Amino acid sequence: MNSPPVLLYWEKQISSLCGVHCLNTLLQGPYFTEIDLAQVAQSFDEKEKQLMMESGMESNDFLKYMAEESGNVADDGNYSIQVLSEALKNIADVTMFPIDHPQVAGVLSNPTNEKAFICNLREHWFTILHVNGVWYNLNSLNKAGPEVISEFYLSAFLNALKLEGYSIFVVRGQLPSAPPDIFADSLADNQRLVSTADVGRSGVAHLNSPVSSVVSSVRDDDLEAAIKASLCDTQQQDTTQQRSNVSTSQSQNCSTVDANINNGSEEDQELMQAIALSKQLSSQSLLASIPPEPDANEPDTLLVQIRLRNGTKIQRRFRTSDTVKTVYTFVEASAPDHTRSEIDLMAQFPSKCLDEDDMQLNQFPNQVVLFVRPKQSAT
Repeated sequence: MNSPPVLLYWEKQISSLCGVHCLNTLLQGPYFTEIDLAQVAQSFDEKEKQLMMESGMESNDFLKYMAEESGNVADDGNYSIQVLSEALKNIADVTMFPIDHPQVAGVLSNPTNEKAFICNLREHWFTILHVNGVWYNLNSLNKAGPEVISEFYLSAFLNALKLEGYSIFVVRGQLPSAPPDIFADSLADNQRLVSTADVGRSGVAHLNSPVSSVVSSVRDDDLEAAIKASLCDTQQQDTTQQRSNVSTSQSQNCSTVDANINNGSEEDQELMQAIALSKQLSSQSLLASIPPEPDANEPDTLLVQIRLRNGTKIQRRFRTSDTVKTVYTFVEASAPDHTRSEIDLMAQFPSKCLDEDDMQLNQFPNQVVLFVRPKQSAT
């Protein structure tokens, strides 16, 4: 059953004041201005200056510190994490933990029990907030304003952000309970109250930079549900006679899935997006698991060209000390349907199956062509 609509507070990006927007959307009201955060930053600067002065005002460390720009606020209005954290403490009883902190271990794979997340990449901050049973992406750069992130998609969304290089902080504690509409008469042009009934969904397309390095924590049971749904759709396209041969338990399983995932629905599309994202992250994880590709001018390397089953050619440079297993991993990352258990790599001259994973590549010339064949059954 859907929750009744409520109002969300959201701020549209102005200049480089995303730190201000991030905190205000977290607190659901215009609690801070850039002047408030600048004062907190100035306080930190002064404390740091006093500490550096202890080494002597003529010391190299002090002179270097004085020559550097503030580490707490940039000229364009970007603030450090310690400024945001300290400012929050002045308003709410909350603590921010880095996503990898031991006190929030496991949150990335099961984030739905949390209240909020603050995300940062270089000079941009934004909030992901749980309101009235629903998660919202309150990024001030979103053209359409707030966006819904379903509980199922939240884990994949956070993982994708982390892989893009975002720092993610878990916000724990007591946030203000005042409804946003109390600020209705004092909002600036970029400050808005948005009904949750008018908020759309976030999708993979909102992640603007490449995803890389580790496997997404999309839950296996949800992916399995999507796969079962796909199988059920296929079964339903069979003839009436074929459907009559399906066992009662299978029919019940399809009916259950159909009741929850309708063809063409937002939930179905979301599951497909999550599967696609999971595959992409898995490929990136495989690539990250092998040594970096050497430069062309590095000694003791070779260029390996591989012809896939569909005729596509891929290539990569390897070190002669790399193993055949490394090549198989590269192939699977480039073509997820070419798993090690399903294919063999074949060298042409002389004809040889590369079935020894630990075999090094130093027996090949500086350029070698391999082709893929389906794995042969053991005889």
